[in-house]
Amino acid sequence: MSFSELIEATDRATHDHLGSVPVTYTPDGGSPVSVTPSGDPLLGMFDKNFVLVDPERPGVESTSPVVTLRLDDLPTDPEDDDPTLLILGTSYTVQERHKDGPVGGSVMLLLHRASV
Repeated sequence: MSFSELIEATDRATHDHLGSVPVTYTPDGGSPVSVTPSGDPLLGMFDKNFVLVDPERPGVESTSPVVTLRLDDLPTDPEDDDPTLLILGTSYTVQERHKDGPVGGSVMLLLHRASV
């Protein structure tokens, strides 16, 4: 097993263990997806009160909901899309996207509650 395959397997196992919140991911102009390509439920690691720190302004911080998802579980790359996510009955749009690097396969999405 190569190093990148080991990282991928470890990342998958960690995400499967911690990612316990069902997510419905709707690509912009697409159909809602709530299962992975393998047929498993689409689960994300959700933090409703993630603390954001502004490195440009020491002492300035805010909170935002965040979900971390496996990229290969998604129908589109969130960097190329403006998806809507349904998590615990609330719809969210994506404010920012942060991939975990060239080896890992996850993306952290900073969310904003969608207007009704």
